[in-house]
Amino acid sequence: MTESPPLGSNESELFEAAVLAYPSARAALDELVRHGIDRDIFLELLRFSASILTPEVNNRQPPWEIPGMPSRRIIKLADRLEGLADELQRIDAHPFIKNTLGVLPVADEKELNRLPDVIRERAWVLRLQVGVSHLMNSRIERQLEKRAKLNLIEYVQQSNAKRRPMYAEVALLLTAALCVVGRDEVITPESLKTLNYEDRRLSETSEIST
Repeated sequence: MTESPPLGSNESELFEAAVLAYPSARAALDELVRHGIDRDIFLELLRFSASILTPEVNNRQPPWEIPGMPSRRIIKLADRLEGLADELQRIDAHPFIKNTLGVLPVADEKELNRLPDVIRERAWVLRLQVGVSHLMNSRIERQLEKRAKLNLIEYVQQSNAKRRPMYAEVALLLTAALCVVGRDEVITPESLKTLNYEDRRLSETSEIST
C-alpha cells in the first residue's frame, strides 16, 4: 500500500473539518473508528487519495508534451503538412514544372517527386505520436486512481478485527473528500466492491501464471 505523506497540523484540521461537514460523514468516520480504524491515519490517507483523484487545476504543461507544443498544436501542424503535400503534388503535376524538373539530376528529381508522400507520412506519424502519448497517460492516470481507492479499502480491511472493507463508510468519506477538493463525484459502495474484487482476481491470476 502506498504511504501517504504527513500532513501539517493546520492543513489536517481544515481538511478534517471540511470532510466532517459533509452529510453523514461524521457518523461514517465514527463507525470506522468503532471498528478499530485509526482516525488520524485514515484521514491522512483519505486526503492523500483525494489529491490523486483530483485533476490538475493549473495551466502547467503535462510532462509528456513537448515544451511549447501542446497536442492540439501538433495536430494543427499535421494538418498543415498534409495541405502542403497536396499543394506540392498539384504543382508538380503541372506540365511546365515537369519540364523544368527535367534539368535536374535523375536522383534529385525522384526525391522531389517523393516529397509529398514523405510529408504525408510525417503528418501521419505526428498524429500517431500524439495518440500514443495520450493513451499511455490515460492508462497511468486510471491506474493511479484505482490505487488511490484501493489504498483506503486495504487499510480499512487490514485494520479491523473482522477484516471488513466497510465499503459504505469508505465510499461516503471518499465522496466527501472529493467534494472538499473540488471534484463532484459520488463514490458508491458497489463501485469500490467491484474494484476490490477485480484487483484481487487480477492478483490471483498473476500469481497462478508465475
